[in-house]
Amino acid sequence: MPAQHMRELNEWKPCRTNPELGVASFDGMAIIADPITNPRRDRVMPLFEEEQVLMCRLILDRLHPGALVLDVGTGSGVFAVWAALERRCRVVAIDILARSILFGKRNAAANGVPVVSGFKKLVDGSIWFHRQDVADFVPLATAKLWEFDVVILNPPFSPTCPGLNPAIHASAGPRAQRPFEEQIRLAPQVQKASGYCLGYQMSYDKVDGQVGALQTIQRAYRHRCSIEYAHVLDDRHQFPVGPFLRGQYASFLDECPASDRPPGASVVRHNFVRYLRTTGRPGRFFSLIYYEVRKEPSFSSGLPIEVRLEVKPAVKWESRIALHRCIVDHTG
Repeated sequence: MPAQHMRELNEWKPCRTNPELGVASFDGMAIIADPITNPRRDRVMPLFEEEQVLMCRLILDRLHPGALVLDVGTGSGVFAVWAALERRCRVVAIDILARSILFGKRNAAANGVPVVSGFKKLVDGSIWFHRQDVADFVPLATAKLWEFDVVILNPPFSPTCPGLNPAIHASAGPRAQRPFEEQIRLAPQVQKASGYCLGYQMSYDKVDGQVGALQTIQRAYRHRCSIEYAHVLDDRHQFPVGPFLRGQYASFLDECPASDRPPGASVVRHNFVRYLRTTGRPGRFFSLIYYEVRKEPSFSSGLPIEVRLEVKPAVKWESRIALHRCIVDHTG
């Protein structure tokens, strides 16, 4: 398979992200979201350097002026605003939450990006924010023959212990794969031939050294795709699931004083032992990747190509675990 030449950054430019306030600014763009400590279920996820900022900078070379872009689960609207602002793309940004659509429109307006009220009104550099689940949107788009040059995916991937009801942006099932599996299955149906699906995902790996999410992508595209990916954290490529989960749910466990436990801790604590035994058993790993999938017209037998990102934020697994712990600690 020919190399797709994933964009390499020459330097990591300064940026400001404050998840506790829900504000971020980078490369001349400012985005407002909910604070990560906001307990409401429909909170809008704030930005992080190793996630949204990094992804924005990496997707830039896959966007061309006038490209038709689908931003799935737009949240704060960061990717939609970025594509419209930096490359004058025509963007459809969908989300199931009314709060996300509101924040997306506000962030677009604050950055001088026009918001339109329907697909037919899209012009270069504009966004249509549309409240709809991707499972309902894809049949609509297929019926109307809407095909996208680029599909952007950044679904929830916080591992969710049974009994916990976290914010919707953080609820991803026990293995953190449910939203990703649902979205990547639908992406090829609205993606142009030779178009790209650009995504960010924490993969659940059953084999040491193998990224399970890549196999999920290949199945979704029936091997009619070529894949390039990169590990995005600054230390090891994979982290054992068991220690990750024990760190994420530390506030719910017996080692934590009862007075410091979040609401619903007793239910989660009751379920955690079984959850850890099944999902977090030895030989299971998490890996955090950025990926680019090019839709090919015919079967491709090539293996995914790993690209090393020499320039990226210096964020390690320890910080990522702390972030996921903060998310579950502030479950309403």
